[in-house]
Amino acid sequence: MGRNSIAAVLAALVLLAGCASGSSSAGTNQIPVIAAESTAAASAETESTSSGTDYGFGRIPEFSASDLDGKTFDNALFKEKDLTFINYWATWCPPCRGELPDFQALYDQYGDRITFVTVIDDAIDNAEAGKLADEYLSFCVNLTPDSRLISELQTGYVPTSVIVDSDGNLVIDKMIGAYGGEYAGYIDEALEKVE
Repeated sequence: MGRNSIAAVLAALVLLAGCASGSSSAGTNQIPVIAAESTAAASAETESTSSGTDYGFGRIPEFSASDLDGKTFDNALFKEKDLTFINYWATWCPPCRGELPDFQALYDQYGDRITFVTVIDDAIDNAEAGKLADEYLSFCVNLTPDSRLISELQTGYVPTSVIVDSDGNLVIDKMIGAYGGEYAGYIDEALEKVE
């Protein structure tokens, strides 16, 4: 295998994986487990709670966060549609940036039933975050980090994505790493659960 082939394989692995959260540069990337671990927990029987259905994957706590324009959002955001897709990412993460164009296709397919939200880890005082959001994520609510919201999303890697119901319950397990076009299958699974 030639030097260019090895470089291409390594680049593909980094794009498919994710970046270690808390890093300040792409040079400290680590490769996380990519698969969403929803097998045993997904088959567990759901139970009713005072806040709705518990799917066994946790719940987004009460939060208040500002978008890139300073508008404040809280858990009421989840009530707008059947589901909310939340992607936690950072501008310094190549896999995060690489999957941004995929969100437009997801919005085109599911935008009538799903609210799309991004939480940009390094958005505060970062002009790059605003540029990327304007270019790829104009249909999303693009939030700056809130410690309570981040507490449920933080896995040690970005990107991390979750899908929550109108009560903020995670409908499927956290998706760690860049999934790109594969998100549609998880969205379909989540929609089936809330119907």
